[in-house]
Amino acid sequence: VASILVEASKDRIVGYPNLQDVQSDRFVPFLDYEASATNGGAPRNIYPLRSTKPVPFDWEIDANVNSSNYQQHVQGRYQWYNGKISTVHPSILIQGQCDPSSSKSSSNEDSDSSWTYYPNCTEANNNRSTGGIVQPTPLAPYLMEKAAELAIFMKPLYESSEDIKTTGVYFANQGAGLSVSFPGSLRDGTSTFTSIGCDWMETTNPLTGEPLGTAEDIQRCHAKGATVNAREYNPLERAWCRDQALHPNTIQMAGPYP
Repeated sequence: VASILVEASKDRIVGYPNLQDVQSDRFVPFLDYEASATNGGAPRNIYPLRSTKPVPFDWEIDANVNSSNYQQHVQGRYQWYNGKISTVHPSILIQGQCDPSSSKSSSNEDSDSSWTYYPNCTEANNNRSTGGIVQPTPLAPYLMEKAAELAIFMKPLYESSEDIKTTGVYFANQGAGLSVSFPGSLRDGTSTFTSIGCDWMETTNPLTGEPLGTAEDIQRCHAKGATVNAREYNPLERAWCRDQALHPNTIQMAGPYP
């Protein structure tokens, strides 16, 4: 499952041969010969799968799984999840995304409104053209756009084994992190996590011989030991992500998590 997602991500996000150009599709390893025959030009690189809908933010998911129909959608995995989930689509996560209409409710911390709340939330927090306002990056808009095609693979891979809780792709996104995961799930904004920081990204990437991150990337992470709101989640600040990045092409064990 993991290897399929790796190859699908390479094909869609960066292509070949140099894995450098995320903005365009000029290295995507698929050629449109039909279009070239029509206009008399050379075949252009084009990804063959296109999604007309962006991957929704967690607070936008179509939560279709409940206690009455879970056997149809997730089978015996239902008890593994907290909060609303969707098998209609994945969900995407950037730092600071939130429902502008939500409010913090001290009387009902389990309410959807509390879970989707973020201080001073506006539509700018969810701006896909910038990657939000908490940790925007030049790369985020392209990752968010191309992630829609990765969603096509996630559901069948999830359904391939009842031992899978989540299928996902977790981008470094120039240090800010960006996650796409299936099933789509509502993130609990009343919870927190402890950051491990990103100094580990100074380590040499075993696949490229270059540092895993730049100084600018590392500065986009929260400090080591900081208690961080779940709506500023950055996978780079979790030990499981660090361990996987430092040991590519291996299976890493992590958790369980509360």
